[in-house]
Amino acid sequence: MSLVIENLPEAIRTTKQQLWAALPEYKEVFREVAAKMRRRVEEIVTERESGHVIPIVQYPDIASGKVEAELIGKVRSRGACVVRGTFSKEVAVG
Repeated sequence: MSLVIENLPEAIRTTKQQLWAALPEYKEVFREVAAKMRRRVEEIVTERESGHVIPIVQYPDIASGKVEAELIGKVRSRGACVVRGTFSKEVAVG
């Protein structure tokens, strides 16, 4: 299904009017979102500088249910993690 917009400027104006009507405090909402995004970027830059953007989880902690809540939160926010200690050195090396 394709989206066809005959009059883009009018569609933008209409959409903005609908947003303003549905969210009169939109400026404050956008300020809050922008502030949260800036904080998040700062956090990621700090983590990148320390070399830890992608969370690292030890397999034995997963297997025993001992992964800390903070680490679980980081995995959720990143959408990925590195799992270490899944295989013994002998199996991993071959």
